[in-house]
Amino acid sequence: GMSAYPVVALDLQKNVYVVWADARTGNNEVFYNLHDLAAPVKPVGMVMTNNGQNPVVNWSFNSEKDIYQYQIHRGLSGLNGQPPTSYNLISTTKRNQNQYTDYSLQIGGGWKRAVYKIKAMDNAQRLSVFSDTVGIDVSGFAKRSFTEEINEMPTQYSLHQNYPNPFNPSTTIRFDLPEASRVSLKVFDLLGNEVMVLVEEPRSAGAHQVELDGAKLQSGVYLCRLQTGSFSQTIKITLLK
Repeated sequence: GMSAYPVVALDLQKNVYVVWADARTGNNEVFYNLHDLAAPVKPVGMVMTNNGQNPVVNWSFNSEKDIYQYQIHRGLSGLNGQPPTSYNLISTTKRNQNQYTDYSLQIGGGWKRAVYKIKAMDNAQRLSVFSDTVGIDVSGFAKRSFTEEINEMPTQYSLHQNYPNPFNPSTTIRFDLPEASRVSLKVFDLLGNEVMVLVEEPRSAGAHQVELDGAKLQSGVYLCRLQTGSFSQTIKITLLK
């Protein structure tokens, strides 16, 4: 028979294929698309809206098939038109979500301007460049969720009680990091079985929030545990369907 040496081919989208001849049929066959080598393109379609209470950021889905998540960064600036001096990564959304509601801030004028920009991350953890920014004037922190001022760095690690609680099907979990840390935020059932990983990655210092979607979970009480190096804290959360 014919001996077949694999050939590596690159297409216009920078996808890598290994191609080899099939000795049985003589046909060239694509064996494997190794993966695309390009980072995700810049997210577009940024639109700022609100839900009557809180800022809502919308964007267009990236066209890549291997998007893993979108990362939302926020900065706070004065009302003088100057851009924020710094941005914090405040949350991530799953690949099938192209909207983020910032429950920590109250819309309305007179205090600061909240400015948002996002990055797309693919399964290989490559990041796009930042999107364009969108902004909205805010009157302060939403009473129900933030006790400390966002632009003051937290002085200690803390995992806050989720809101709302009990919840159905989703709730917001907030945690504070006084310094950049590798964060593990996981949900367990009362027997100690891990049922969900919410965060497993480095995060910057600051106040963070994560949406928990319990659509696939049974009703009941769960434990949510934050772990960062030597610090660990657990809260009880209740899903009522």
